[in-house]
Order: sequence, then C-alpha cells, then structure tokens
Amino acid sequence: RFVGPEDYGRLEFSYPKTWSVYEASDISRGGNYEAYLNPVVVPPVNRTTQFALRVLIENKDYDAVVESYANQVRKGELRSSVTTASGNQGTRLDGNFSDDIRGSAVIYKVRDKTVTLRTDSDVFATDFDRIIQTITYNN
Repeated sequence: RFVGPEDYGRLEFSYPKTWSVYEASDISRGGNYEAYLNPVVVPPVNRTTQFALRVLIENKDYDAVVESYANQVRKGELRSSVTTASGNQGTRLDGNFSDDIRGSAVIYKVRDKTVTLRTDSDVFATDFDRIIQTITYNN
C-alpha cells in the first residue's frame, strides 16, 4: 500500500507487491512531491525513462494542470475523460504524452494541490486501471 505525505492529502493506493518505490523529493521544506514505482527496480529518473507509475503532488491549481494538456487534447494526441476517486471528480488522459511516453494519467484536486498519477507505457495499462480504482485521499 502506497501512502503519501499527510500534509499533501495522504494519497493512498494499492500497487503490486513485486514493485519498488522511489521517493525522489524531500517535502520537509515544501515543494512538489514525486515518487516513482516500477517492477523490481526503479531505474534512474529522467525525462524519457518509462515508469510503471509516476506520482506527482504539486503546488499548482488543478485547472492549470489540466489546461497544460489542452493543446495535446485538441491535436488528438491525448483523449480526455472524467474519472472519480474518493467521491471527487478528476480528469483522465490517455494517449501520447511525448514521443517516448504513451500511457494514461489521472489528475485530481487535493486540498490546495494537484495530484497526477501516470503510467508511461501501455504495457502497464491493466495494473494502472487496478491501481486507480483503489485511490483514496483526504480533502
């Protein structure tokens, strides 16, 4: 069971037991929270590495985060739909996030922050769909 920082809404979800987690940021002084999950070993983090799951909790407005994908939705690179977690609506995106990343993401408003969970490869689509069904967080 993944449990995110209490101050950032205590995001929780279940993930496969064979996956490892790497927390890439120390939020003790504020800022964004980043975690990466991958089967067995989490590879070095860079822009083009494909991860089974990326978790980002950022100090940005939900609408601004969703709007940052609007151009890709208009071009047809991403499909946008509605999703729900903890009784709250969010946005789901499916398609090409970049030349190297094709997958799915869900975006939710949590308190004054925005949470994005994304899989970087269609290989993990089934796991991603199972994971997002278990998402809970504190409002």
